[in-house]
Amino acid sequence: MSGFAGHEINPDGAGPTLFAVGKLIVNFGAIEWQTYVWIRRMRGVGPEYDSALGRMFAGRVEIVEKLVAAAPIDATLRTECLAAWTDARGLATLRNKIAHSPVALVWRNRDAVGPPDGLAILDAKSATGPNRSKHEVLALATLSQAVDQAVGLATRLEALCERLPLAPSL
Repeated sequence: MSGFAGHEINPDGAGPTLFAVGKLIVNFGAIEWQTYVWIRRMRGVGPEYDSALGRMFAGRVEIVEKLVAAAPIDATLRTECLAAWTDARGLATLRNKIAHSPVALVWRNRDAVGPPDGLAILDAKSATGPNRSKHEVLALATLSQAVDQAVGLATRLEALCERLPLAPSL
């Protein structure tokens, strides 16, 4: 198929890279879901929960962090919870770059045959210079590590949530 900016569109051999991107998005969705679970567990349903429904991920994490800070839990659990949500914010940065930016498959110094060398995240908004071009290339190994991190973090958040007290209304 014809490519764009030197990158091929939907080529053969790109399956593992595309699969890793999909797994990252899906597994990060489990982390997103945990924001709702934590808010409901600690606050119950009501106006604050309804308000959280309309917020972006960072806004919901902010609510979770405030609830954890005020929760009647021991300092060790509080620290573990806040550290996990800090990790979630960090992973969200990569996830958002991939999910909300134009991306392209990249083959370096060779024809677009076989697996790509990486996934380019194109950034025209902050690009400068005569070509107005800026991009970051992620290798499949980096994407795979992010998937593993998302799986581990979603599992960790679920386990931590089980250790939190239930809201009085639940």
